[in-house]
Amino acid sequence: MAKYSLVFTPLPDTTVALISQESKTSERVWEAVDLPHDWAIKGPFYAGDNVPIGGGMGRLPSQGVGWYRRTVAVTAAETAGEAVHVSRCRRGHVVLYAMVWLNGHLPRGGTKVVTREVGEASAVVDLTAEIENKGATSRQIEVVTDVHVLDAAAGRAGAKVAEFRRAAVVVPAGQTHSVNRSVTIDKPKLWGPWNTQQPNLYVAVTRLHADNTTTDAYETRFGIRSLVSDADRGLLVNGEHARFQGVNQHHDLGALGAAFNLRAAERQLEVLRELGSNAIRMSHNPPAPELLDLTDHMGFLVVNEVFDCWVREKNANEFHLIFPEWSEPDLRSFIRHDRNHASVVAWSIGNEVGEQYTADAGAAIGRRLRIRDPPAYAGLDGIKMPPLYVAFHKPFPGKLIFSSETAAAVSTRGTYLFPVANETSALVTDKVFATQDANPFVAGEFVWSGWNCLGEPTPYYLARSSYFGIIDLAGFKKDRYHPYQARWRPDLRTAHILPHWTWPDRVGQVTPVHVFSAAIEAELYRFRWDKVVYQPGELRVVTRKEGRAWADATVRTVGVATQLRLTADRGTIRADGSDLSFITIEVADGRGDVMPRVDTAQTFSLTGPGEIVATENGDPASLVSFASKERRAFHGLALVIVRGRGASSGTITVTATAAGASLSAAQIALASQ
Repeated sequence: MAKYSLVFTPLPDTTVALISQESKTSERVWEAVDLPHDWAIKGPFYAGDNVPIGGGMGRLPSQGVGWYRRTVAVTAAETAGEAVHVSRCRRGHVVLYAMVWLNGHLPRGGTKVVTREVGEASAVVDLTAEIENKGATSRQIEVVTDVHVLDAAAGRAGAKVAEFRRAAVVVPAGQTHSVNRSVTIDKPKLWGPWNTQQPNLYVAVTRLHADNTTTDAYETRFGIRSLVSDADRGLLVNGEHARFQGVNQHHDLGALGAAFNLRAAERQLEVLRELGSNAIRMSHNPPAPELLDLTDHMGFLVVNEVFDCWVREKNANEFHLIFPEWSEPDLRSFIRHDRNHASVVAWSIGNEVGEQYTADAGAAIGRRLRIRDPPAYAGLDGIKMPPLYVAFHKPFPGKLIFSSETAAAVSTRGTYLFPVANETSALVTDKVFATQDANPFVAGEFVWSGWNCLGEPTPYYLARSSYFGIIDLAGFKKDRYHPYQARWRPDLRTAHILPHWTWPDRVGQVTPVHVFSAAIEAELYRFRWDKVVYQPGELRVVTRKEGRAWADATVRTVGVATQLRLTADRGTIRADGSDLSFITIEVADGRGDVMPRVDTAQTFSLTGPGEIVATENGDPASLVSFASKERRAFHGLALVIVRGRGASSGTITVTATAAGASLSAAQIALASQ
């Protein structure tokens, strides 16, 4: 978030016209905002058919033109006889069609780090630094680069471990000069995926000196690791097999919209790590640089994707309009900015582009886009359907294969349909697991998708968010979370029963019961597995592994809702206006069991130096504004997102009220930055 505020106003149509000094306050209402900012996320949602923005794009008012204004005070003395240039750039603030001018001697992305000859004893680090001279005369520059261990906790360079040989160069006016250096690091701490290795990071600090003065400095974070693409074994990281236990992630942050927030993105990755996921496919646009910083730090393998379409149109206002002119320079910029991220192990040049079915025409575009800069691997779109594994592997035995979108199954947390249908919307989870086990040359999978996202509510287009996630839009786990966790974290002692056991309208009826666990066997304490007949009470499962007790789980019929239980994901947040606390509200009975079928209306309030940013409940069909302080529970759960405001310390108290339930509150402490 920017350390300053701007004011914003939307225009009702797409007309781009200058807003005069006189009209900027009198004719329009300006709202104070922070960057990055998503002007559409507060809604209101469009409801029904034949609306400007339908379910596919989230039903939010994103069309039109928005104006951002910041007032800068300068004195007459500062501007006397001089032209005034104002620049401010932060990647991620503009959705599409932006032009930005920057200055500096080290261009953005101008350092490139490649690691080779990687082993436990040593590793060679190659550095290329580009030096720009935009001045009118030649400049003599000394280039100095040190390598430090990255202190992850402090977020800055730690102990120095190496120094590249210094370079003295003369850069002619208006030209760019590249400096190439190598250094050997003894006993390096390698970067690898979190579930099998450690994501250790380094930082190269490059300084330019001219006339005994430091004229520029640039930090480049990187990881020391080796990558090998093996067509029979998959991806090898530092010589170890690293199977993609991956998910697809859209760029939005649910109720917070498309504006990037570090803590919200970190929370998404934390829940995915708890799941056991070690890989992210960035679907289907260049990610925020801060997101790749997180995947570096948290040890995720990343397939970095740049285009959702080429020349063939998917939607009216997409990149196809400028693809012929801008695809190659944008791709080069994309790779330049992201090439040093240790987590990026593959690059994708397109998602479901129409040209991949056009033989020679599509192949020609693909060849043009295969820029040879990154030492990783380029691809178009992975194989989705298991029957294609062998069909592709036989004629192309030297190519690595992974599934780019598996098990795109429609599901809603807490919703069960009876009778259970035999038809499925996609290959079910266990069948995907079986086909991958039968074809060990497959490098892994990326499930569609990790979290629900705004838009694309297939097949229910009157809704506003998707149904495909393992996790819903609020961050609550669906039932399908648990088979992946059992598969990807086989040493985790856990068991999960579905469905819940509160069915007053199903007494005496057969109610299928399923259990997910990494155990080998399970015993259901309802006398039988098949054709379980529902009766109020308790259902318990005990699992065993290698003859020993492993994990157990219980579901039972709930009573009457009497309480709201508030739980903050963190009790202390930074008082910087961007750090967030996510508070879960559970509607529970007298024993503390969550009520799985209630939609209790709740009102939220806050006291102290903070504000409620958004509320959500995980219901894809809800058209209540995310900014609303009133929201119904969805199958017993709701979410409130808060941040600190206008203070360096203090206590925020969030209170939830509902008819028939006792008053409940959660407190969050603000800590100075």
